[in-house]
Amino acid sequence: MKNAFNLLIFGGLAFAAFNTCTYVVNPGYKALIMDRARGLQKGVMSEGLHFYVPMIQSIITYDCRLRSFDIHVNTGTKDLQTVDMSIRVLQRPIAEKLPEVHQLLGREYEKKIFMSAGQEVIRTVVAQCNVFIM
Repeated sequence: MKNAFNLLIFGGLAFAAFNTCTYVVNPGYKALIMDRARGLQKGVMSEGLHFYVPMIQSIITYDCRLRSFDIHVNTGTKDLQTVDMSIRVLQRPIAEKLPEVHQLLGREYEKKIFMSAGQEVIRTVVAQCNVFIM
């Protein structure tokens, strides 16, 4: 009886240790590992079950599925008419470049890239057009 109780306690502790040292990356997501000693690791973890050291490493997940991003712009044309325009950009990050994207731009990279660049592209294209209203 005492051996069964010890086995149960040991099994519970082993399960708890296994549960705290693993993480799951869901399909369509990628994970980066931030290490307190070495910084951001270069490897990108794909979907599945992975191990990490809980107090030293932290997990950063990115959604790598195709997503849409809406950009709204109110701009003028060449003949000084005002145009309210909205476009939808379909995007997904390149999984191999996620460590560089995270270091340079952070988790909100979509807003930083698409809002500024998208608005400038729309304004440039619309400024070259003549709008005819019938």
